[in-house]
Amino acid sequence: MTADRNYWPGQATRQDRQKARHNIVLEDVGITSATLERYYTAVSRLAPALEQVNSEVALDEAIAAWIQEEFEDGTPLHLVGDALSGIHHFEPYTRRKLPKSWRLYGIWRKYEVPCRAPPITQDIALAMAGWCLRHDELTMAALILLGFHCLLRTGELLQVRPCDFLIQGGRGLVSLPSSKSGVRQNTRESVSLTDPSIVETVSAMLTLKTSLQLTQVPCWNRSGTTFRNLFRDILAQLGLAELGLRPYSLRRGGATYEMQSHGLMEKTLIRGRWKNSNIARIYICDGLAMLPSLRMSLTSKRLVAEMSSIFVNEHHAYGGKRGNKRKTSSLA
Repeated sequence: MTADRNYWPGQATRQDRQKARHNIVLEDVGITSATLERYYTAVSRLAPALEQVNSEVALDEAIAAWIQEEFEDGTPLHLVGDALSGIHHFEPYTRRKLPKSWRLYGIWRKYEVPCRAPPITQDIALAMAGWCLRHDELTMAALILLGFHCLLRTGELLQVRPCDFLIQGGRGLVSLPSSKSGVRQNTRESVSLTDPSIVETVSAMLTLKTSLQLTQVPCWNRSGTTFRNLFRDILAQLGLAELGLRPYSLRRGGATYEMQSHGLMEKTLIRGRWKNSNIARIYICDGLAMLPSLRMSLTSKRLVAEMSSIFVNEHHAYGGKRGNKRKTSSLA
């Protein structure tokens, strides 16, 4: 049985603790099902290379040779990382016994620049949401704005439920049921919603979900593949397919815009909920450096301006140049 961390609270008495822990196997809840699936896939790919291994030294040599082969074969780096971590998960005795393998992985990771998702700009995010509203995709519009404004990871975005929101007086709060850093620290994280237009769009989505009695299930009730395909189709409709934007671009773009808006790195790190500030700094600075390469054709600029104009209200909340802070907007 896999336990839900949100419903496994600590108890004061022994009897209550026994009841709360009933049928929970610690080995099963030590890792998420998604991570376990990744580990299994990677280790299955590695397994044939270990058929003749009969010692710890031979194990390290065999895995190191496999890493070199995968490197030459064009395999993505993350699969090798999953294989090494998976070996340690399924066979804990191997920890600290694969020095050569981890050294080769470290060299690979150091010298090969990762293929990061480009950061999405504010006007493109608004245009995508505007396109969704014009094509009866309210939930997609709200999630695009939410991902950009709250710097959410794609997995967090697809898991958030209507019951995780608290909206009041033009502001709001969204609690993340299973955020990456929250799971690591056994805490539940939350992010504030401060922009009126985003609060209004999210509120409309929540009203719809409540009317359908869908408050306890994820707002996005279709598959992750469907979400990614729709994301890609919207970009194509706006003539932006060549930019290579992906759902994770919402988080990267939101962080980049946040940094541009106030210039305070620590504030951006806190809102993005990064555990390692050094990695986050590289991540954000890299995003800023990529902005000049995001170029649109005249046709795309016209479409982006047209679709994002739906968020220009009587207060002119979204006026300004592409890539710069909107002077009176709180979208950050």
